[in-house]
Amino acid sequence: MPTLIMNDEEQNIPAPAPLSECAQCAEYLGGWQRALADYDNLRKDLARERGRVREEEKIALIIELLPVLDNFTQAVDFAPPDLPAAAENWLQGVLHIQNQLIEVLRGLGAKPYGQVGEIFDPHRHDAAQEVADPEIADQVIVRIIAAGWSVNEQIIRPAKVAVNNIKFSA
Repeated sequence: MPTLIMNDEEQNIPAPAPLSECAQCAEYLGGWQRALADYDNLRKDLARERGRVREEEKIALIIELLPVLDNFTQAVDFAPPDLPAAAENWLQGVLHIQNQLIEVLRGLGAKPYGQVGEIFDPHRHDAAQEVADPEIADQVIVRIIAAGWSVNEQIIRPAKVAVNNIKFSA
């Protein structure tokens, strides 16, 4: 084995203490581990915040698009029954655009709800009209004026409905 030759200055340098015996090293290691944990928590908090903001913006976009869909629905509902062939083709194009818009909303996580025949629920439905038909059960939805929409079971717009209210006729 070769012999190392040291000068006087190198011989006076104390050997480093083992890591387990170095209090300052343990302090630095603890500080580093806390900083690493703080950074990891910050990263997780920022990811959660980004997800929350993304969800809020998605809901805001859906809310902005719903009146456009309502206008398409009304245009189709009020189309004259005796349209010429050219206008019928135009109406089919409008229906196609309406269906594309519905698919975009569904792709964003929105789901329509509200069906004729359901029982009226004031938490999910907005009674825009009342009718009194003794042939239909009380508090049953008889017409959908505007579909309700929800995202992740959260109602973003209640369904506007016409509801049968037998007491209304009295």
